[in-house]
Amino acid sequence: MRFWLISFGLLFAAAKLLAWFQQFQLPLSAFVAGGVALAIASNYDKRNVFSVLADSNARGDRAGTRTPTV
Repeated sequence: MRFWLISFGLLFAAAKLLAWFQQFQLPLSAFVAGGVALAIASNYDKRNVFSVLADSNARGDRAGTRTPTV
């Protein structure tokens, strides 16, 4: 009997959450902010490119170009 009560309670809560999510609306700015956050999070491991550009600008190189050494 306890199993059925817990199952019914979980199913009822899931149905109420589904009804609430169907009525929930976000403004466009929230979608844009979420997209920017996802883009930053997905490219976080590739951030060393920006540190290389910052180091080359600190040394005075132009646009990250380096003179070849022989």
